[in-house]
Amino acid sequence: MKPRGVKIFWAVGVALVVAVAVGGLLWPWLLPGARVSDPYRRYEDNPHLDVTFLRNFPVNDTLAVDVTLLQALDDEGWDTLRADFKIEPLPDFLQSKIAEGEDIVSVFLAPKGDPSLPMDTTDLLNNNVVGISQLKHTVCVFDTESEAQQDACLHYSFRVQYKPYKKTVL
Repeated sequence: MKPRGVKIFWAVGVALVVAVAVGGLLWPWLLPGARVSDPYRRYEDNPHLDVTFLRNFPVNDTLAVDVTLLQALDDEGWDTLRADFKIEPLPDFLQSKIAEGEDIVSVFLAPKGDPSLPMDTTDLLNNNVVGISQLKHTVCVFDTESEAQQDACLHYSFRVQYKPYKKTVL
């Protein structure tokens, strides 16, 4: 009797270990919401925003980061983003540039927990890179974990948004 009880004990124990291991491997695919960023969770139910999460987005040849894209669908959505990310109104001469179809892009560091606060100067790695497109009413939050990632995201934001213009020489 004892040997059978011991066999059952070990069989149940092994089955539990296998179940936990398989469950751990499948957990992210069973619950995809567990793999998104905090900004995504915060804005995903807002009907005035289009919210997208990009896992391991390549910002250059060697680095990839998680990015949350927040795009306002209407004025109310843009007002929400402007308030939450402390986006200041632009002067009239820049507003006229946007009306002509030119984009005004700004990039800055903001604390991971609250992007409305000034950047954390005591620990730069406690900041995310935030890029704002005034023309597209879009905010991109790059979730960075190293200075190399922060630098790559800053350069990526300017490289993608910058469009050289032709100068007329008289």
